[in-house]
Amino acid sequence: MRVTLALLSLAAFILSVVLAPEHGLIRDSLQNGQSTYRLPAWKWPYMDGAGVGYTDLSPERTDLVLEGVVRRPSADSETWRILYRGDVEVSLDEQELLVAEGAAPGSTVQVRATWSGEFARLRVVMHPTRNELMSEPRHGFAIQSENAFGGWTLLGEDRLFADVPTPGVASTVARWTFVRTLSLWLLLGVALYSLVTTFRSAWRTTPSAVKLAVAVFTAAFLTRAIVLTDRFAVDPRLWTLSSNGDNYVLFARATLSGGPSAVHGAYYGPGNVWWLMAVTSAIGPELAKLSWVNVLLGSVSVSALAYAAARARGLRAGAFVGLFASFYGPLVFFQTSLQVAAVATSAMALLIAAVLRHHHEPTPGRAFTSGLFLGAAALARPTHLALAPVLFFVFVLGRRWRDAALLTVGTLCVVLPQTALNQTSLDHSLISANGPINLLLGNNTDASGDYSRTPAFFAARDKARENGETLVQATKDEILEDPVRAAELFVRKCALLFLQDETDGMISFPVQGLEASPFLRAITWNGRIGMAVLAWLAFFGAAAALMRDRLPADRLAITAVICTAAFGLATAAVFVNARIRSPEIPLLILLAALGLDRLSSRQLRLRSAIFAATLATALTMGVTLVLTHLPRKPVLGALPSDAVALEAAPGAGLQLIGYRIEPEELIAGRHAYVTLFWRAAGESRDDAKVRVSILGMNEGKPLSSVKEDIGTVQFPPRPPSTWSPGAIVQEAYYVPLRRTCPDAVRIQATYGSGESRDLGGPHRVAPPRPLQGRILD
Repeated sequence: MRVTLALLSLAAFILSVVLAPEHGLIRDSLQNGQSTYRLPAWKWPYMDGAGVGYTDLSPERTDLVLEGVVRRPSADSETWRILYRGDVEVSLDEQELLVAEGAAPGSTVQVRATWSGEFARLRVVMHPTRNELMSEPRHGFAIQSENAFGGWTLLGEDRLFADVPTPGVASTVARWTFVRTLSLWLLLGVALYSLVTTFRSAWRTTPSAVKLAVAVFTAAFLTRAIVLTDRFAVDPRLWTLSSNGDNYVLFARATLSGGPSAVHGAYYGPGNVWWLMAVTSAIGPELAKLSWVNVLLGSVSVSALAYAAARARGLRAGAFVGLFASFYGPLVFFQTSLQVAAVATSAMALLIAAVLRHHHEPTPGRAFTSGLFLGAAALARPTHLALAPVLFFVFVLGRRWRDAALLTVGTLCVVLPQTALNQTSLDHSLISANGPINLLLGNNTDASGDYSRTPAFFAARDKARENGETLVQATKDEILEDPVRAAELFVRKCALLFLQDETDGMISFPVQGLEASPFLRAITWNGRIGMAVLAWLAFFGAAAALMRDRLPADRLAITAVICTAAFGLATAAVFVNARIRSPEIPLLILLAALGLDRLSSRQLRLRSAIFAATLATALTMGVTLVLTHLPRKPVLGALPSDAVALEAAPGAGLQLIGYRIEPEELIAGRHAYVTLFWRAAGESRDDAKVRVSILGMNEGKPLSSVKEDIGTVQFPPRPPSTWSPGAIVQEAYYVPLRRTCPDAVRIQATYGSGESRDLGGPHRVAPPRPLQGRILD
């Protein structure tokens, strides 16, 4: 009955999002690369603290135009405070209020807005700027009005309209909002009722395990609350908590406001968007509230994991799980953020807890619950689906065919609604549409295994404008071009799963965590207790638990090892960094706890313990060697056949002997992908630099250029002093083309003591193409 009510409530929430009339930011037209939008009323602003706002993550740099109607207050005029990021123009009834160019991020200006009549036409034109952290085109804009007390308030939803609103639309929106809110409260009621009944039943049978769960929840909540409070003190707006996660916050608000692009044909994993939509519907859009809910979710998940481990393996194992899960710094950090890692790690912990309970006391309900959590984890990070066949066969080998079927049904109940939504869009993907581009980002010829922004990374982003099949074929071509390096790169990515530090281009544990929270520094010994320590403990735990010493090999440990391997291989198929690999943390914590439980309970002989510790040390050292030496940088024996040969300059040092320029047709507003081929002709300095420039046909000043140290562009870096005489090394450079680029350019390489070489030409440049893709891509 409870499961039926929960599924019905979830279905009602999804329908309320899908079927509600559009009343958010809606694309109206697309002409010559310029997007025009209508500006209807919406329930919540896109950006925290903003009356109007938008973030455009499309690779295209295009103007964004917002047009709509603003309702007049009681007076004929009012003072507005306009906040903006980058270049913006604001006009009211065709009278300019603000024209800002080259403004610093977060700039503010006060203007006097005056109009007659009840409504006036509001027009905002924003020009793309580059956010330094994300290196992506960003737009930002907000309007606040001065109130009677001299403070500032946002222009409310009752002030902004696409046109004069009709009562019919307003009442329909209100009805669907009521359905959405009611369904969420019903779902919450079912969850609380289930929690209370489970707690009462568990207290009667195993009060010690319940007490442990309460203690773990308290410890986990306090650690996360202290870290969140520390971070709040550093950044009162809490916007850094959603670094990269800000995409998901904006997607959730946009979807709730009527824009369906975030969930119809989801580009990113939609799990975090759905979660933030649900929480926002229930308690509002404030970042602080959303962050506290993530803290609560994380605390519940690790408490459930400790309880399940205590029931399956005893209080000692549960205590070890609770200790690691409550105080392991990176996990605490992720679960205080609005990152997808917060939902992914919590979903993984709840999934493991459900599987542990089913392993100890198999029931159909626990098998179905395991499927629900597996589906939720897959929505957050699709690589979790790699666990589905593993758990299915574990249940089958236990001769529980019905439970295996229920696991599958539970997973499909969560995943299929998203799949059905995706079929209504151009991207007919199972969960999210970013799989093909991620494959290319992680497997190109100069990839490092993580999210490093190499030249080939940006070339892959350009190819993302094509369809997914093209991207998959491009990935195959990249792998077949150098299969040995591709294999070495895959081995490196497997090593990154266990020994990479927690620095990430999107969310940084050292910067946003350790620097912001003294408490986080304390519990991690200034960051020294990280993945390397946890990986060693997990290696030891896996070896210890699998040994047939005084006890038979642990089937639960075998399942955990296979699940870790399956998730790791699925992740390594694309790329690995701290937030991508974060869901493996609960699995590693379980393995470490199982091993330490055997050791502390004297179920392991001294000889076996020494062997397990030695094996763990050897694996950790092997991972270190892999990260240091793989993949090897390719050295060519001859110039490739598709390269254009250049006559080498005489003398010792580095010689430029060829080049390749892609694509064949350059397009204004995009990039030229320039590959240079260098040959070592004697000793070379490691600080040798090259500048690749785009110039007009008769101009000496570059329209754009990039400057790099030779030997450091493609991964892994290889200084010229290490090149053997006669070796040929290729380096790729990604040079932007302005949207105002002339129809013919020349490309020039300057290196050494100032020697310049023209790389063919003239190169024809096609005019900029219109924006392709969806809103909020």
